[in-house]
Amino acid sequence: MGSFRHWDRNIESLSARFSVSAPDLPGFGDAPDAPADGDAEFFAQALARHLDARNSTTRRVHVAGFSFGGVIGAHFAARLPERVERLTLIGPGGFGPAPRGRFDLRRQTEAGDGEIIKHNLLQTMLHAPEAADAKAIEIQQLNLARTRFDSRGISTRPSLLENLTPIKCPTQILWGEYDALAYPSVAERMTRCREANPSLKLTTVPNSGHWAQYENPDFVNREIIRFHLGAHAIQ
Repeated sequence: MGSFRHWDRNIESLSARFSVSAPDLPGFGDAPDAPADGDAEFFAQALARHLDARNSTTRRVHVAGFSFGGVIGAHFAARLPERVERLTLIGPGGFGPAPRGRFDLRRQTEAGDGEIIKHNLLQTMLHAPEAADAKAIEIQQLNLARTRFDSRGISTRPSLLENLTPIKCPTQILWGEYDALAYPSVAERMTRCREANPSLKLTTVPNSGHWAQYENPDFVNREIIRFHLGAHAIQ
């Protein structure tokens, strides 16, 4: 369940240094629907069409993707290397299915049940109770209401490592220190990524869960800017 709103605390800061486009992928938010059997290639081509519409066909772009978006970003960079200058992945999926029943998720009895949304956010997306604030709940309510595609069929396929291996552009991966979705651990996933592509820049985002760019936006924004523009960009 997602949309460009996952980047609410990042777009303004990144826009000070980059020309930022934050599209919803098909089946999410404001985007058109996606076919139920849509695969990673379908979404990567949708991203390519979005860039074409922005007259980006002749220049390389910087790509950042979160969670399911990280799976698509890696697929895009592996298949269309001529279009990607640098790549950032935050808490990417694509490691295969994890054991069921790891989380105490509660079913909503009504669409606007904020307490249940907060509980579920703290199970899977956020670490600190104060991070599940009114804005996070609002974003999740909108995402729940507007998601029309089940991304789990793509996110739980073991595709990330095979996509990381051929990627030639500089790539960073950020993981929240307490990312509950990183099974069996953040450290284990980092090790597997490093084995697939030794050139990766791997960084742990302190005091944050899966939705690291919301829970610790200053750290994430700084790391993205440093990586994509160079350390001299931060004064």
